[in-house]
Amino acid sequence: MYQNVSGSSKSADAMKFACSDTVPCNNIVLNNINLERLDGKTAQTYCNSVTSINYGFIQPSANYLTSSDKSFIEENELLDSDRLIHTEHLERLDGTRIWV
Repeated sequence: MYQNVSGSSKSADAMKFACSDTVPCNNIVLNNINLERLDGKTAQTYCNSVTSINYGFIQPSANYLTSSDKSFIEENELLDSDRLIHTEHLERLDGTRIWV
């Protein structure tokens, strides 16, 4: 689950999901994502063999990844903000780091 993530990207692909053709990624949850490019151009999402469930504002758009299996969220209660599933740090141009 990727939730409440905002920031900027040097590359055109602000989000990248490169999953295996033989073992695709399913039910990747995106919730309230706002990523922009540093150069002001339009950011994009790269994906290979992935489906996602999108909630809230998603930028860059990942609509083509959308799954119709919304029950996955309800059954597994993945929108519980107390449950940390993934974290990583992003380094800003000024050298400071933020954790997402």
